[in-house]
Amino acid sequence: MRNRTITLFEFSEDNEKLINFSNNLATEINSNLLLVHQTDCLIPSFTDSETKKKILEVEKKEAIAKINEIIDLKTHDIECEITEKNVVNYLESLHDSSVCDWVIVKQKEKEEFERFFTKSTILKIIEETNSLLIALPQDFSYNMPETLYFASHPKFEINHSQLEHLLNSLKNQVKKIVFFTHIDDEDDYFEIETHLKSLEELYQKYNTSTKIIVGNFANSDFKNQMDFTSGFLVVQKGPRNLFDLFFRRLSIDNLIKKAAFPLIIIPK
Repeated sequence: MRNRTITLFEFSEDNEKLINFSNNLATEINSNLLLVHQTDCLIPSFTDSETKKKILEVEKKEAIAKINEIIDLKTHDIECEITEKNVVNYLESLHDSSVCDWVIVKQKEKEEFERFFTKSTILKIIEETNSLLIALPQDFSYNMPETLYFASHPKFEINHSQLEHLLNSLKNQVKKIVFFTHIDDEDDYFEIETHLKSLEELYQKYNTSTKIIVGNFANSDFKNQMDFTSGFLVVQKGPRNLFDLFFRRLSIDNLIKKAAFPLIIIPK
């Protein structure tokens, strides 16, 4: 399966680090890079197709000019697209079963969620597409992932083919994988420890280790327990109770809302 990198961006932000990171990642995973912006220009529903096309072409030219100030699109073989479609619908229109889409978005702070990348937009990408999603926090260092913190639990089966594809694509970058989960008094410690150890052995060629976080996760300083300088939190897409099982009161939308960790969400 070949890779394709799709980065969603806004003009209201400083995109230099985001675009350079996306280009570096695309190079690393041997994929082309598509930059996508959903237009915030209000096009009346009665606008004819030809006029609509011209409006989008003008905005696309402006976008290309701005991006070329950051990176030469032709030199790096980067495409740019402006769409009036809802982001999720646009991604679905690109769907190709022979392609693994790596969709990169920038997380928003809570007070900014009513803007373009709303909480619901990110969650809809997770819930309604089968893309691999990378969500980057506002204060992200833009280092390539060297350590992956993979949340796992014996009650939920891992999509090993997707995990293997992620690891193979990043084989020159990833130096370590930490398989972890969070438990409280209701959990079977031995069962979880056995589960994590089996993953450690299965993926030992990647230099693996395990970590069990005990106690009230919501009140623990999770960010200080993991090194996110060049580390990414990896969670498999699944039912909401999967995330609740890992993070108790910190469900996936809260993780995004906190905009604190670089996240990779792999398809189920």
